[in-house]
Amino acid sequence: MPIPTPNLGLIKAEGTDLFSRATYNKNLDLMDAKVAAIARFGAPVYNIKGFDAVGDGLADDTASIQSALDAAERAGGGLVYIPSGTYKISSALVIASNVTLEGEGFQSHIILNEPAKHIGIHNKNTTQGDHNIQIRNLRLNGNGGDLIGANDGIAFYSVSDFSITGCLIERFDGYNIVLWHKNGIDIPCQRGLVTNNISRNSSEMGIELYSAVDTTVIGNICEANGYHGIYAWNGSNRVTISGNLCQNNGKNGIHISGADAQTIGKTKGITITGNICHNNLIGGIQIENSSELELSDFVITGNCILSDHNNTVTGVNTCGISAFLVNNLVVADNNISGYTYGIYIQGEPEGRQVSITGNIVTGAGYAGIRLYRTSGSVHTNIVSHNDSYGIVLTDVADTTVEGNTVYNNGRTGIYAHMLKLGCSNNTVSGNRCFDARPDVNAKTQRMGIVFEGKTNHHNMVMGNNCRGNVESISIRVSGTGNILTLNMTD
Repeated sequence: MPIPTPNLGLIKAEGTDLFSRATYNKNLDLMDAKVAAIARFGAPVYNIKGFDAVGDGLADDTASIQSALDAAERAGGGLVYIPSGTYKISSALVIASNVTLEGEGFQSHIILNEPAKHIGIHNKNTTQGDHNIQIRNLRLNGNGGDLIGANDGIAFYSVSDFSITGCLIERFDGYNIVLWHKNGIDIPCQRGLVTNNISRNSSEMGIELYSAVDTTVIGNICEANGYHGIYAWNGSNRVTISGNLCQNNGKNGIHISGADAQTIGKTKGITITGNICHNNLIGGIQIENSSELELSDFVITGNCILSDHNNTVTGVNTCGISAFLVNNLVVADNNISGYTYGIYIQGEPEGRQVSITGNIVTGAGYAGIRLYRTSGSVHTNIVSHNDSYGIVLTDVADTTVEGNTVYNNGRTGIYAHMLKLGCSNNTVSGNRCFDARPDVNAKTQRMGIVFEGKTNHHNMVMGNNCRGNVESISIRVSGTGNILTLNMTD
């Protein structure tokens, strides 16, 4: 019995069953690509050209690409190969478990036939999920449009063991990449990798994790998206966001928030490290609890957050790093410049444990670091050249401010004050607060440490060096039961 010849996608002369000289070289190229792909991936390879895809930017190639995806699914898995070309699609491409969709890079271009009228690519089983799906090395273009929130680029519903790698996804009316937790189905996307992609010009998010677990988002560029560059929420857990560039987005570079339903679970255990957030309009990194469920266990470390907008957004306090109602938060070794606040932590209505350590914060429009109704520690930060204050404590209790270098700020180095409760049981020790400018007339930091308000009580201000500010007596503490000792002033 003869062995069947594999489908190499050979091109016959039009209207014949023969191969012409003109098609001979094309067929050699196809065979070379086929053999190279088999050698590379060690799995069945389905070249979309073998399923009559044209790739000229004019023909509708939806059916051809989907036929290749379906063939791979029927075989139990395989690689669907997209050679260089521009492939128009008029409906979503559907990818099943154990299937890889791979191009030759950004020159393998899939573009929606009409502006953002449908999802670009989604997995097949959108209710119970799929597994082992890979998409890599292609360009997916939503073709623009104005149906905000209507359609996404790559949408995975409850997919496990997946990757999205080396793709350019752009111009979708929704999210360019979204990892969905299907409503009513308690199955998150999990064990995923989103890496080395460019996600730009979506109407909403560059990359959204809507309940993702054990997932890494690393080395992506998210730019010029309508809302956030990267957004994780709704019970996302054990997520690492690392080494990404988020720039020129309409709200935050990276945004984390709580859940929209009690049944989904807590957003927690997220590490945000080594990212660059540049010129995002509202802020660099924001964690915001928008639900009754607790947000906890966050590490924000080693990020570079910059704004060239001179902190000017009408009616909005912009922040380099901000966190609202978060327990067990570490903010360490970040470099922050610009915005209204460099770091802003709010714990209302009850205290939260936060550690702010080793950050460099400059150029804020109001304060380098501000804590409001929270508790924890502010240690060994360098806070300078902020328009008004270096470090601000507002109604803060049980917090240690120690070993910081706070200089050349507009008014005061460390400023504690009351809005409702006052500041109580805090320790401010071992800080160096000064104005280093040699020209006396150029100095602006008038005071080293100020506690203002009658309800401040039982604070200790000890061992601080506040020499070199404009005022010679540069420590002033009001309230009751406070202790000042071993401080140095001019």
